[in-house]
Amino acid sequence: MITDISKIIPGMTLPTLPKTDWSKLAWPYLCGLLAENPSKYSATLHNSGFKILSLPFSYHAFPVSDLEVPMNAMKELGIRAYSVTIPYKEDVIPYIDLIGPAAKSIGACNTIINDGNKIHGFNTDWLGVALPLAKIKSDYTKDKALIIGAGGAAKAAVYALKKINIKNITVVNRTQKRANKLGQMFDVEVISTSEFEKSGIDYYNLIINTTPLKHIEFFPYKKIKETHTLFEMLTDQSDLTKLGLKKNATIINGLQMLVAQGLFQFRYFTEKEPPATEMEKKLLDYYHLVNADS
Repeated sequence: MITDISKIIPGMTLPTLPKTDWSKLAWPYLCGLLAENPSKYSATLHNSGFKILSLPFSYHAFPVSDLEVPMNAMKELGIRAYSVTIPYKEDVIPYIDLIGPAAKSIGACNTIINDGNKIHGFNTDWLGVALPLAKIKSDYTKDKALIIGAGGAAKAAVYALKKINIKNITVVNRTQKRANKLGQMFDVEVISTSEFEKSGIDYYNLIINTTPLKHIEFFPYKKIKETHTLFEMLTDQSDLTKLGLKKNATIINGLQMLVAQGLFQFRYFTEKEPPATEMEKKLLDYYHLVNADS
């Protein structure tokens, strides 16, 4: 597993935090996931890394209905870090003191760090897109990409594709207004669902689903071909991955994205290099255990 961003994008490095005042943080150091309906996958990934390196950290999944509560608690209780997922990646930004360049450009944040004095926001989701793609091939300059969705995850995906030099990017979303806003933000093409249903997917070779939907009503699943690369951000199996496998398309699933973005989060949380291979194995073992009957 590549964990060095310079190997994906030559010359690029991750933004660094100011020196952490660990004395101002609760000990053992507490990290967590902010989500409406949190899964146990992130906790499994991070806690395995903490255990392997014998670090005094603990990660918990928090079901959240009001962001103000965990964000106030972060400062008052000295919580070290949060991962942020649907639907809070954009809503969390007003609670952050300093925001990293990628998160600022994307307009969404999935990683929050408390350095003891300030709250910092970062985005590693885009790395969760770029990293799995970099494992497949190194040159994407001639690819034609379709992004399904227009939320925070879609923004991270478009940002990632631009970083790996994909010039031809199209966005389609059920809500046209949101799609248009994303298109203007990143200067990419937008197509309506009705136009998309007529034109189909033959034009695109890379398709990324950034929505939380297992089945997308307007997507022409029967048109999937062996030549397509299908990137599904959901960790659960969707119709896109099921039918893609049947057609021998190249599949990147949400678990691969979760691992990739999580490895970079781990660096922010701990200021240590993640034991990537071992963390990925622990997560895959857990995933197969809980999905054994599905």
